[in-house]
Amino acid sequence: MPKKPKSTKKEFVIINSDLFYFTGFARGGVFKWDNDYQQAKKFEDTRKFEWLKKNCQDDIMMDWA
Repeated sequence: MPKKPKSTKKEFVIINSDLFYFTGFARGGVFKWDNDYQQAKKFEDTRKFEWLKKNCQDDIMMDWA
């Protein structure tokens, strides 16, 4: 079976102003944050960052993983 080619897209994580990592949503669409990098949700599509930035109450930034 041939090997899958490695993804060439870069991954990034979302960080809020308190330096907590975005880990997903709780029930009701509440943003969940954690200080453990291993729990951070990783993204490849920067459009998702733009959507999160527009809908999040906190200031957020992306950090390339």
